[in-house]
Amino acid sequence: MELYDSLKTVATVVEPMLRSQVDAAVGDEYEAVHTNSMGEALRAVRERPVSAVFVSPRCVKRDELPRVATLVEGFPGVSTVAVVSRHDRTSSERLLELGAFGIRRMVDISAYDGWR
Repeated sequence: MELYDSLKTVATVVEPMLRSQVDAAVGDEYEAVHTNSMGEALRAVRERPVSAVFVSPRCVKRDELPRVATLVEGFPGVSTVAVVSRHDRTSSERLLELGAFGIRRMVDISAYDGWR
């Protein structure tokens, strides 16, 4: 039996400095598969059972936005959540674009209790 058969899995497209926070937030029940692009996250969802995908607006390039829609529409059982760690113009604009491509949930981790 492979490891991801016994654990629930989440995939991420977040800044490298946030990966340890995601690991801590998901705890021992989940395995976090950290990726560097929406294409890699989509591949992770296709290759294994994934419960959720965490996406940082700062890590998604504009040309990757159609892959967000592919993920949201193609895998409706996978929760796709925007993770905002910083409030600035770039993050705000991309967050709106992520919403236009189907992401409807957001976690603001710029605040201490953001993961709750």
